[in-house]
Amino acid sequence: MSTLPANALATRKEVKDFMNINQADATIDNLFHDLIGRVSQAFESYCSRVFRALDYTEYYDGDGGNSIFPNQFPINSIASIHDDSDWVWGSDTLIDSSDYRVVDDRYIYYNGVFSKSPQSIKLVYNAGYSAIQTDLKQACIEEVARKYRHRKEIDESVKTLGDGSVSFVDFNFMPQTIITLNQYRINANI
Repeated sequence: MSTLPANALATRKEVKDFMNINQADATIDNLFHDLIGRVSQAFESYCSRVFRALDYTEYYDGDGGNSIFPNQFPINSIASIHDDSDWVWGSDTLIDSSDYRVVDDRYIYYNGVFSKSPQSIKLVYNAGYSAIQTDLKQACIEEVARKYRHRKEIDESVKTLGDGSVSFVDFNFMPQTIITLNQYRINANI
């Protein structure tokens, strides 16, 4: 049986429990693992970020300002910040941890100013969620369930029902999923 990818926002058991599927079937279980991975990746792409807590090393242009907005959040910890126009990152360019703080788990405020030099700021930090937020997990479960239910209707955009009514099958995210994801999206205004 396939394993879930590291970025999975839900488990196969959670999806099967939600869908009230009790039988064990390796083919279906593998399909659920694939769908969970694809939906989780699509969520990360839509939000321009990774959700699970990981360590990052990022480089920024020094602009003479006093703030850094890392690519990932929430910021859990800062391992180091260097300001070095020579890109050596030695101990003499290490910014003391008492000279900066994390604001709203989203950005770093420095009690000084960074140099004005390209790629002179090196930030090593940990960001993301150690436990996936329940609203993200539920959105993933519901999107996987919907994709599973409609897996044989890939090319259908309109379906006539027995009573003559017409229903549209939309393969984009559901509206409630978009609302949830927009809360986590880095570039929500784009």
